[in-house]
Amino acid sequence: MADPNSTMVSVREQGNVTLQCPKLTESNYTTWSILMEQILKAYGLWDVVNTTGGVEVGEKKTATTKAMIFQTLPEDILMQVAQYPSAKEVWDSIKVRYLGADLVQKARLHTLRRGCGRIKAFEARLKSFDTPEDNDQSKLLLASSSGKRVEESESWQHGKGRGGFKECADA
Repeated sequence: MADPNSTMVSVREQGNVTLQCPKLTESNYTTWSILMEQILKAYGLWDVVNTTGGVEVGEKKTATTKAMIFQTLPEDILMQVAQYPSAKEVWDSIKVRYLGADLVQKARLHTLRRGCGRIKAFEARLKSFDTPEDNDQSKLLLASSSGKRVEESESWQHGKGRGGFKECADA
């Protein structure tokens, strides 16, 4: 059997080319299924997986197809799908398991992207309001409790205690 830590499994030569079957992981189902479909087509075995009802497939083709798929699976998945008699059932059960996980990942990614877009739009909106004219600290006017206008440069001194103005603390 192949090295369980390897990401590719060598398959018999097809002509002068050795085809490499990818190991299925939690995050590569889409890539795995595309590569496996092409490899099975190269060996004339894709029809075993892609059969429609009523079509008989030879026992040797079914066994070869299942063996090629099985060698790419992690042990826990292999134990779950080994019970199925046909290669199509094996393929479909893997597809159901991983396609659901793949759709969840895509939905999460979409949500994150949408959230990121909203944050960027919010930041742009904030920047549009934050012009130098609107945020000029030298034009800031402060109100005192006596109702007089106090320029920031005149009396911006804190009194004792709660951080009030000196004027307010003296009153």
